[in-house]
Amino acid sequence: MDIPTGTFVEPVDRFWLSVVGRSSTFRALGVLVNVAIIDRGYRGEIFGVVYNFSKKPVRIASGTRICQVVPHLLVPVKFVCVESLSKSDRGTDGFGSTGS
Repeated sequence: MDIPTGTFVEPVDRFWLSVVGRSSTFRALGVLVNVAIIDRGYRGEIFGVVYNFSKKPVRIASGTRICQVVPHLLVPVKFVCVESLSKSDRGTDGFGSTGS
């Protein structure tokens, strides 16, 4: 469900924003806030997009802090196509390959 925050944004030049859940949102309410990216061109209200993991309806009262906005500096990146990648200790091993 989209939860309106009543907060409107216009990201400034060279920045993008991410909307993330607060650490207490899942513990206190049993809902998970989906991470969202707000790019430079967005104008409008921020929504907390939540998923209810509990087996019962959850009521979120007006004014409840469920998410937060994190600003990120936009760093220009130039991607280059290559024939092969350099070697590393990890190689192509996937999740969990760096130990516990």
